[in-house]
Amino acid sequence: MAISIEFKDKYVYFGPEAGLHTQGEARAEVYDVTGPRYHDGHDLSAMTWYVRASHPDYMTLINKQLGVSVDPDNEGQIIITWPVEADFTAYAGQLDV
Repeated sequence: MAISIEFKDKYVYFGPEAGLHTQGEARAEVYDVTGPRYHDGHDLSAMTWYVRASHPDYMTLINKQLGVSVDPDNEGQIIITWPVEADFTAYAGQLDV
């Protein structure tokens, strides 16, 4: 089951979910980032979504495309799915997402 996190405007707040991962894990966690389908007249479900992260100690940059769908229970919401891959947990320490 995915961990559900909401976004508002241009910000996603992970809150207590931060720091959950173990180095080297792949797909141990899946995040469903949910929020409004429309913003400033744009249908966000029609856009291509990515997660980008960097590690300040290792000069890494990770960029992965995410899946997006319209919430079947609420057509005014979207669900952006991020299965956390092993490259996001390759190094110990904090990752800037």
